[in-house]
Amino acid sequence: MLLVLFTISVNAQFSVGVRGGLNLSSIQKFEPFELKSKASFHAGVFGRYMFDTSLGIESGIYYSALGGKYVDNSSDFELTLNPNYLQVPVSVLYGFKLGNDFTLFPAIGVYLGYGIGGKAKAKGLFLEDMEFSPSQDYFNEYNNRFDMGVIAGLHLQYKRVILSAGYEQGFMKINKEQDEESGANVNILNGNFRISLGFLF
Repeated sequence: MLLVLFTISVNAQFSVGVRGGLNLSSIQKFEPFELKSKASFHAGVFGRYMFDTSLGIESGIYYSALGGKYVDNSSDFELTLNPNYLQVPVSVLYGFKLGNDFTLFPAIGVYLGYGIGGKAKAKGLFLEDMEFSPSQDYFNEYNNRFDMGVIAGLHLQYKRVILSAGYEQGFMKINKEQDEESGANVNILNGNFRISLGFLF
C-alpha cells in the first residue's frame, strides 16, 4: 500500500506519529443486560500521507481496551467486560486551514480489530443461578476475536500536536452463539467514543 501511494503522487508528504487517550466504550445489544459505558484507554502509532495540503489518508496500529459494565444495586450484582484489541484503522482526511497554524481534519474510514485478551468479571449475589463465574476469559467459545466497523471523527492540529475526537461503531457481531429459545444476543456489537492527544514527528 505504501509503494502504491508513493507511486501515485511523488509530492505526497509522509509523517508518523504517536497517539493515545480515553475510551468510553460500550457493548450493544448484550441481552438480558443493558450495559453502560466503561472508561479505559487506547495508545498506538500511526502514519499519515498527504497528497496535497488538504487531502490525505491515515492508518496505524493501536492497543485499545473496550467493553462495558452492568450494575444492579438491588441484587448487589456487577458484571464488567474487559476485552482488549489490536486495531488497524484506515481513514480519509480533508483539511481546512483555520489560521495561526491550526488545521481541522474531518475524517471517515473503517477499522479492523483482533481480540488479544481480556476478562469477563462478575461479583455479587446469584452468580450460581445466573451461570457466571467470578472471572473468565472474554474470548472463549461465546465471543469472536475479529471485529470490524466504521470510524468518524475530527482532528484539530496545531503545528505537530493533534487533538482528536471520534466514534467507532462495529458492524460485525462479536458473539458466536445466541440463546435459541429467547433469541437473545443475536448481534452484539462494539461501540466506542474516543478522545486522543497525538504528536507528529
